[in-house]
Amino acid sequence: MPRRNYSKNSQKTQKTSLMSISGLANCQKKRRFSTEIKARQAAEIQELANPNLSIDIYHCEWCKNWHLTSKNSK
Repeated sequence: MPRRNYSKNSQKTQKTSLMSISGLANCQKKRRFSTEIKARQAAEIQELANPNLSIDIYHCEWCKNWHLTSKNSK
């Protein structure tokens, strides 16, 4: 007979769902771009406005869109 309410599995499920909520909440605060091209264009505009910034883009696993991330180059 299989075990029920096995504590290890329930802890993993809780942790995973909390991470999902946290990731989605962070995603909703960010600008979203529907295509990689649009995200790259926005990154280029930001880099032209501030030469000390290095902007990169990434594909989001939560919303399936593209976001910008910045790193100071100096």
